[in-house]
Amino acid sequence: MGGSLPIELNVAGARPGLDLRFTLYSRLSSRTAFEMTTRGEGLGSARAHIDLSLDDQEVADSGNFVARIGLTGPDAPRGVDLLPASQTGVYPMRVALTDRESGESLSELITWVVAVEATPVDAPLAVSWIWQISAPPLDRVDGSPEPGVLAQMKPGGRLDRIAESLGAADGVPLTLALSPETLESWKAAASSAPALSDGYASIRAAAARSEHELLPVPYVPIEVPSIEAAGLGPELVPALLAGSDTLERLLDRRVDPRTAFVDPVDTAAIGRLRESFVDRIAVRDEALIPTERDLTPARPFTLATGDFAIEATSTNPGLDSLLEGDLPSGLLAQRFLAGLSLVALEAPSVQRGLVFATPSDWSPEVDTVRLVIEGLRNNPLLDPRTLDDYFTTVPEDTLDDSDEPLVRLLAASEPSAFPISASDLASSRLDLNSLRTIVGADDERVRRGERALRLALTTSWSSARSKAELGTAGEAARSFLGNVTLTDQSVTVTSRRSNIPLSFVNDTGRPVSVRVRLASSKLLFPDGPERIIALAEGNTTERFFVEARANGTFSMDVTITSEDGRIPAGRPSVVAVRATVFSGVGTLVTVGALLFLAGWWANHAWRRRDRRPPVGPSTTDDPADPAPAS
Repeated sequence: MGGSLPIELNVAGARPGLDLRFTLYSRLSSRTAFEMTTRGEGLGSARAHIDLSLDDQEVADSGNFVARIGLTGPDAPRGVDLLPASQTGVYPMRVALTDRESGESLSELITWVVAVEATPVDAPLAVSWIWQISAPPLDRVDGSPEPGVLAQMKPGGRLDRIAESLGAADGVPLTLALSPETLESWKAAASSAPALSDGYASIRAAAARSEHELLPVPYVPIEVPSIEAAGLGPELVPALLAGSDTLERLLDRRVDPRTAFVDPVDTAAIGRLRESFVDRIAVRDEALIPTERDLTPARPFTLATGDFAIEATSTNPGLDSLLEGDLPSGLLAQRFLAGLSLVALEAPSVQRGLVFATPSDWSPEVDTVRLVIEGLRNNPLLDPRTLDDYFTTVPEDTLDDSDEPLVRLLAASEPSAFPISASDLASSRLDLNSLRTIVGADDERVRRGERALRLALTTSWSSARSKAELGTAGEAARSFLGNVTLTDQSVTVTSRRSNIPLSFVNDTGRPVSVRVRLASSKLLFPDGPERIIALAEGNTTERFFVEARANGTFSMDVTITSEDGRIPAGRPSVVAVRATVFSGVGTLVTVGALLFLAGWWANHAWRRRDRRPPVGPSTTDDPADPAPAS
């Protein structure tokens, strides 16, 4: 009260003979009444108006007109027209541009005057603003940057505008859901593209300030209900740990693991987060079953999920939308601040708070955000706080006329499809283990494969894109082992058991161990058909013990793989084997021996038959007669 209110106006096509009319309407008493005024409706009765000639107004360096009016009060400024705002409150005000001669209204807008006394409230409204700062992973499968994501980091891009806005938030605590992969990739991209350096430096400096809170988020953006529904819920905890470790390394400050913003959310998602020591969550209000109470949600509550309960709060969708629209920055910012102020004045002596969260693909208008931050700084009605401070200072909501805590429930929801399956991930991990065995744990290809496993969990990508990323380790292993081949050759076997030589070529540039498997219908392998061999660079000849089963020329299949048999090396090879094990004399002796054995067995059988006792009836006519005397 009693202050001066400068209003900067852009007047397109300004000319002499135009007037400004400021009309103040009655103080608003409810959120419903305020929402009507945002549509230009329900302004109520006019308290007073002020007419000023546009010709007499100050012109700023920007070329805009600056009109100055004041509010009545004990220390009202002199020489300024005053509007009668006698109580603390939010007053709609119409600003109209008129033609002086005709009185015709040429253009108008609605804004809001927030008038306050010296000490307007006992408990300012806590305001917790969650900024989601993330993008899909920057890396392509071939290692090059994704152009669309890179464009967001360039000057004027979406992420760059967030960085600029965050840099202006000095003194206003914010809660940051900052994607670790986005920050890490931005740093890497800035090292080779100086144009990206300012944006990265700005966001890093702001995020490193202790006044802002860092929420625990996975290394890449992941919808928790989706990963749970896919049976990959256990992957979330390592992803959160990797995310926290990355942020702490890049920002040199700790991530608070207790409080999380979960969007989207379901019971399984909350259960999994509790395993990561999360004990307080913020969710979108639309994820909850509406309450029957017609009050502005401005306190934490108990969220019951059936198996357990957790302390929670929800964003305010009505006020969130006040920052959206095609209005000029000044009007959007003032509309948002006026809406917050009205909530603060609903219960000026009770500690309450509101939570807001930007969308995951937030593309801010820098001027609007800057004005909102200026309006939150040193505001007598609004007290910006981190989400952790909100939970610490704002008491939990209770049922009317009782001390029973307010309990809210999650609305039914269907998780979106996760881009990869558990079997996809398991197969990729086996490929990575094979690659690690082949080239060593410190090889760059292994590090790229490990990173690919982390990136493929993001729900920002399509299924095809994530599966392509999962193939990174397998492709690297196959490409490496493709340089191990068997030379084209044929061998001759001149004895039934012998060692045959096989020559291998290793063009990988380093020693490598492989598994060799032999297979043939005409050969036996007394020492087994498989062997792991170490190949030096260049050519290596190894001997394999075989046993021939017949004469002739036949094929032997040779398969070369990684040691674990998972990754094929080179192309499948066939070696021609010529066996001359059995000569003509040897064959004759063998046949003779067989004939001799056959004759011996025939003679033996005949002699045994001759020694058998006679079989048949007795020579006596009557079997009952006694035997004849000797």
